Amino acid sequence: MSKETALLKSMFSFTKTPLICSAPMLGTTGPDLITAVYKSGGLGFLGAGFDLTNLSANLAHTHSLLPDITPLPIGIGVILFRADLSLFLSSLKSHPPVAVWFFAPETAEQLDTWIINTKSHYPQIKIFVQLGSVKELKALLAGPAGEGIDVIVAQGVADSGGHGLCRGASVVGLVPEFRNVIRESGRVIPVLAAGGIVDGCGAAAALALGASGVVMGTRFILTPECAAADGFKEYLLNLSDGGQNTTRTRIFDTLRGTGFWPQQYNGRGAMNGTLRDDESGMAESENRELYEKALASGDWERLTMFCGTGVGSIQDLQPAGEVVVSVRDGAVKALWEAAQEFAGL
Repeated sequence: MSKETALLKSMFSFTKTPLICSAPMLGTTGPDLITAVYKSGGLGFLGAGFDLTNLSANLAHTHSLLPDITPLPIGIGVILFRADLSLFLSSLKSHPPVAVWFFAPETAEQLDTWIINTKSHYPQIKIFVQLGSVKELKALLAGPAGEGIDVIVAQGVADSGGHGLCRGASVVGLVPEFRNVIRESGRVIPVLAAGGIVDGCGAAAALALGASGVVMGTRFILTPECAAADGFKEYLLNLSDGGQNTTRTRIFDTLRGTGFWPQQYNGRGAMNGTLRDDESGMAESENRELYEKALASGDWERLTMFCGTGVGSIQDLQPAGEVVVSVRDGAVKALWEAAQEFAGL
């Protein structure tokens, strides 16, 4: 076991190796999902997003599902560029989690501020930082908050669903380069791979690249515990060829009222009528009108459905706990079979 993987296991002794995490997806990753992930030996992240007004209530709900466990064996994901740091810190007092996940700062200084203040108030909480470029990683490690980082999430935006950098690599290129940069800095920091992973084979590939665990978002959307709408789930289950039928764009944010994301970010979602009309030159005002009508009627042929390129490999709804076990066991099996196949050649 590598130093990084051993360190990760020591941080979260209640988990099983390799670590399987559910990503903090805004509006869909709630207490029921993350509790199920925990009970199967994974680490689930509550999707708090940027509006933290309900964070305390969601933590209290999670505590009711996991009574007598302190700190809560879950994480919280925060989108920094519009989040309130004071509200965040105060929300953790009654039910602190074991981990927090920071993503999408407006500036590097904002990320430093959140890391430093969180460590100051809650030194026991482990800090995950989601990054999509080597440039970001180098700046973070060299900055004033560099010593406060516990885990790096390498988001391969070439495959990942939801929001990420407009430009970027897949985990195939990103994870090894992240590991090299971290080791050259003299640090031991586990790297988790995120982006396009939906099964044991994908997880095995990420582990072979040097990741100490994996993060999945799209796979956990297609679970009964996920709070996503049934129509959304049904649409994704019928989607195939994810590299062709999903794309990164800002049009969904523009029409759904979240166009305030910083310009370096966009979101990967399922291609549908809204996107096709935008690409064919439809006026934004007309597209918005159609989008609002679809929202009222629940027409998912026009609504936003963030998902990654691995969506075509998901065949059915599966309980979140079973997802954790099947991906973890499948990864170990795939690695073992590959070793048997190619050892000694």
